[in-house]
Amino acid sequence: MKSDSAKPAMNSPIAAHAYRKIKNYLQVATRECNAMRIDIS
Repeated sequence: MKSDSAKPAMNSPIAAHAYRKIKNYLQVATRECNAMRIDIS
């Protein structure tokens, strides 16, 4: 388990910002995939 080594990294503002950015990107990508699926059907 690498949860112990991952915790200190999240305390860094840069890591937190990158995490938020990736989360936003995944949400947008999921939304786009859902929209494309609807368009296809």
